[in-house]
Amino acid sequence: MGNYTRRDVLKGGVVGAAGLAAASLLGSCAPKDAKAASDPSNGIADENVAWHGLYDVVVIGGGLAGNASAIVAAEEGAKVLLLEKAPVGLDGGNSRFCHQVATCVNEEDVGTAVEYYKHLRGKYLYPTDAVIEAYTKESSETEQWIADMGGNPQLWQPKIVPEFPEFPNGDSFRKVSPDGVTGTGKLFKLLKNQVTARSEAIDVWYGSPATELIQDPATKAIIGVIAQVNNQPANIRAKNGVIICSGGYENNLQMMNDYAALDEAYPIAAKFNDGDGIVMAARVGADMAHLHNVMCYMNTKFPKGDMAEWESASDWGKFENSMIYVGGDGTRFTDESWKARHGYFPFHGVFMRQPMPTPSWAVFDEKARQTMTFSKRYMRDGFEKPLADGMVLQADTLEELAGSIDIPAENLVATVALYNRFCNEGTDLQHGRKAETLIPFDDEGPFYATRLVRSVLNTQGGPRRNENGEIVDKDGVPIPHLYGAGECGEMYSTLYEGAGNVGGCLNWGRISGRNAAAAKTDIQPPDDLAVDPVEPTVAEEAYETAEHQAIGKADGHCGDIVVRVTKDGDKISNVEVMKSYETTNIGGEAVEQMPERFIDKTAAEIEGVDGVTGATVSSEAMRAAVADALAAK
Repeated sequence: MGNYTRRDVLKGGVVGAAGLAAASLLGSCAPKDAKAASDPSNGIADENVAWHGLYDVVVIGGGLAGNASAIVAAEEGAKVLLLEKAPVGLDGGNSRFCHQVATCVNEEDVGTAVEYYKHLRGKYLYPTDAVIEAYTKESSETEQWIADMGGNPQLWQPKIVPEFPEFPNGDSFRKVSPDGVTGTGKLFKLLKNQVTARSEAIDVWYGSPATELIQDPATKAIIGVIAQVNNQPANIRAKNGVIICSGGYENNLQMMNDYAALDEAYPIAAKFNDGDGIVMAARVGADMAHLHNVMCYMNTKFPKGDMAEWESASDWGKFENSMIYVGGDGTRFTDESWKARHGYFPFHGVFMRQPMPTPSWAVFDEKARQTMTFSKRYMRDGFEKPLADGMVLQADTLEELAGSIDIPAENLVATVALYNRFCNEGTDLQHGRKAETLIPFDDEGPFYATRLVRSVLNTQGGPRRNENGEIVDKDGVPIPHLYGAGECGEMYSTLYEGAGNVGGCLNWGRISGRNAAAAKTDIQPPDDLAVDPVEPTVAEEAYETAEHQAIGKADGHCGDIVVRVTKDGDKISNVEVMKSYETTNIGGEAVEQMPERFIDKTAAEIEGVDGVTGATVSSEAMRAAVADALAAK
């Protein structure tokens, strides 16, 4: 690939036709060339742009929505480019980590399911009835589509319990996953393999994030995408459509501040979800829907490095215990026993985001400490590590504990006394905590405290879509050739039905994939369009091997696992893990413990090697990586 500059890429100002409109939403993120781009007199001719690729459809983001979009667009006859921001092995965003369960509807239940989703919408104006109806109708074909992909869809639970049984018709839908299992990454890997199987129709560029949309200033049509390819900008022409499937903004604290009104929040999974698609869409005039809607929980933040490469938070502890949540004033602020429904909490007859002041603390006594688990791996050696890391603070008295977390001691003492009174009387007059969970604090210490933070599962907001998957402007008019799928603009305004995002990725992926692939006649490149083709350079990983050694690789829960296997005759004498992205609290157990279990095993015995309980996916990946190494030898 030759060297070229932004001036070479943008011959004549073709990016971001909305310009100043986007500036009001995104401030300093507005494009530098907004004035030139918004001037129709510039015109746009393909010969004025240095093109570096030509496709029928460009898909931004390689999660479930992006893969579904690419597959369906290819089936419609389109030549597709899928741009994935993450490097190979770390792709997929939330799709790699989610439960892999999709909402589906039997055809005869579409009407009642629509009514249930309208209850979830509440008094919000969006999603429109048409959007809900399109989503739900497509859901009636999802189960068969998963089967067509080779997924063997099965009910996830024998009896489906809706997220909000207070609303009628919550039993109108099914929740299915490949083979009826969850948390395995199986659906994501299934679609990823289907994309790979269509390599003649779909190109996938890893480590190549889209950065801007290319918009014709006269027609407002989106005719291409600027992507960073080998760390240089490349213009990719899209003849029929661009589909934004880039996920939400879980890992963008500024957006959390501005849109969700959260001053502190940590992503549970998606390291690469920075809200890029929202910014790109805003720059070309897209309207935005419910950017406030964030699925988040109260959890404990692990010290950086103990859970992943970035700071994260994780589920923990037992709520049915002698433990309370207090704010910075030392008083309780919620019913600790309530299991929030994707972060939503009952509030005077409606559901709102669960209240949580900053800072917040979980305070508990010794008997609670003896049953608490922050994570299996983190507390493998007992409670010493959380105490040593300062994740948990300990004191002999409540007064001393209050001093260590800088809250009023008299308030904390009074709060615990009042809580104990409620326990003895069997009724929580403050927050209505369930009677069976009202376990009093001990009179004597030690006592403990740990900081609570909001951990973000995903965000729902983004560019507003219509029932055709088209992204619309502030007047509700579709921006030509621009589509959306997945969590970057999903339809849930506040309340969310579990498995609905996976269902939405598949539904909108198919809707937008079909419509983006349809031939467009309004603005097309000439048949002899000049293209200076580029493609990402994939560096081959190099690992040293000696005699009787081989490298093996398999896809784990969080990315590739690479091992080096040494043989002595027909038996394994050593297994070394060369690379792994598995989280330390779950998959890391398998990565650490399993190598020695392969010792003295033959290739025929690999499948019988015991995995680690609770780390099934990582255990299977370790077996597959070792088998891959043996097959290479």
